Amino acid sequence: MGVLIASFFGDPRLANAPAQFTRTLTQALAQAGREVTVWTGVTAPASAPAFALPDGRPLSVVRVPTAKDRRWLADWRPNPELRAFARQELARLRPEVIVLSAWRGLSDVALAAQDEEIPYVLFLHDYSILCLQGWLLDAEGQLCSGPEGVGKCVRCLERSQGWRGRLRHGLCGLPGVGSTIAGALGRAPSDHLTVAATVRQARHHMTALVDGARFLVAQTPRTQQILRRVGVEEERIELVFQSLAPEKQIPPRNRTGSGERPLRICFLGRWSREKGADLLSQAFLAADLPPGTELWWIVSNPEYVRLPPVHPSSGKRIRLFAGFGGAETSRLLARTDLCVVPSRCEDLASRAALEAMEQGIPVIASHSVGNAYLIEDGVNGRIFPSGSADPLAKILEETARDPATVSRWRDRLPDLPTPQSWSRRMVEVLQRTSKGGIDEQ
Repeated sequence: MGVLIASFFGDPRLANAPAQFTRTLTQALAQAGREVTVWTGVTAPASAPAFALPDGRPLSVVRVPTAKDRRWLADWRPNPELRAFARQELARLRPEVIVLSAWRGLSDVALAAQDEEIPYVLFLHDYSILCLQGWLLDAEGQLCSGPEGVGKCVRCLERSQGWRGRLRHGLCGLPGVGSTIAGALGRAPSDHLTVAATVRQARHHMTALVDGARFLVAQTPRTQQILRRVGVEEERIELVFQSLAPEKQIPPRNRTGSGERPLRICFLGRWSREKGADLLSQAFLAADLPPGTELWWIVSNPEYVRLPPVHPSSGKRIRLFAGFGGAETSRLLARTDLCVVPSRCEDLASRAALEAMEQGIPVIASHSVGNAYLIEDGVNGRIFPSGSADPLAKILEETARDPATVSRWRDRLPDLPTPQSWSRRMVEVLQRTSKGGIDEQ
């Protein structure tokens, strides 16, 4: 019996969330005596640390064919070359079940699985399966309730493209000369479609992917609710609570209390609009905070960071940290007092929130952060309306004026889901998915 994990960024030697998913799941399956193969769209550099299964065997990692052109919305559109490759290899491997994790760019693996009548599970890391923007965030920066028809997505994508994008697509779609214009603009020959036609094709492709899945795995109750809302049948939704990878579970440092110095507030993750980095900047600038209060930006993409212009007379301080990963990030995070997760978007399962709590750091999160369910507002952290800088500024002011609040929140942090419980649940889901069953040993 074999399990195939298909994840575009799932090479276990990488340091991202899909790679952590691959490491944890392959180890759990190997310990249960199951053979595992991994398909990825990118592979780690030769300098990356080696990864082996618990018994010392190397893991089979195969890089599959991916789109070579620059098609718009390519991740959501058919790739005949990949589908043909997947059908041939699946017919040879005959895995009992396929797990599609970070699926963008690999969606045709699922369609090939349908062709070969092999059941598959969709594991959701974000909302790309429902949203061509990836975040259930519309062109105006408002939370989206999900696809209610192709027309809604067309209007959103047209607005997000702007007039230049709409003009480019219109020109590429002109009969006869569209191919020449597309080539001159550096677009793929197959991209001679209007915005509306491209979106319709992408939505049709993704609907087929969702409809064919045996199960969709949600990592938080909020994701479960969203899947129900968009019409996914209850019996096809499996809730497997997000947990941290074992390498992230380092003992929290001993604390003497933040009251001995000004508060250290931190942001952990990718600097982007959908993640609300600019909202935190606005709130930090606007808040009346004690001198010496610090905001630590621990980011994965420092080239995009736009640090807020803090005036020296304010007494506020900003520090930027980049190039950290794994346990290093956890140790750095442990030196702060409060983590803010200010996402504008539907943030399916913020690892930053879990990493902070693992280190005994209370969290202030927007209400659209999926694992905000772990926060009891005012008891072990705070929740504020997504996209609103003013309420966040007020919360920062109130917390900074009474640092003992942070200590009280810290004492009431919840127990977090463990990698062991996550692994057990995933094995259960795969057992129910496969034809022959995956028995736990």
